[in-house]
Amino acid sequence: MKTYILYASCAFFGGGVGTLVRFLLDSFVVKSFGAFWSGTLAVNLLGSFLAGIVAASSISGATKVLVMSGFLGGLTTFSTFSLQTFTLLKNGEFFTALLFSVANFALGLLAVCAGFWLQKLL
Repeated sequence: MKTYILYASCAFFGGGVGTLVRFLLDSFVVKSFGAFWSGTLAVNLLGSFLAGIVAASSISGATKVLVMSGFLGGLTTFSTFSLQTFTLLKNGEFFTALLFSVANFALGLLAVCAGFWLQKLL
C-alpha cells in the first residue's frame, strides 16, 4: 500500500509540473510563431524526445512514474492534438491538418529515437 501511495503521489506531482511546463512552453511558442497549433507540436516533440531518453535509461520505480506517467503525461497533448486537427479540418485547412498530423507523428517518432540514442551514448 505504501508503494501505491508513493507512486500515486509521484504521478500527481509530476503531472502538475508537466502541465505547468506545457502551459508555459505552449504560450511562448504560440506567441512566437502565431499559429495556435505550433505550441502543441513543440510540446509533443519535446515530450517524445524526453520519453526516448527515459525509455533508454535505467530509471525505474517511483522515479519512472514521476517522469513518465506524471511529468510527460502532463506535458504531452495527444487529446489537444486531435482536437486541433479536427478544428483545422472543420475550418477547411486540409493541407495544414495533414502537415500538422504528419509532423506530430513523424517528428515525434524521430524525437523518441533521438532521445533514446542520445541516452545510450551517455
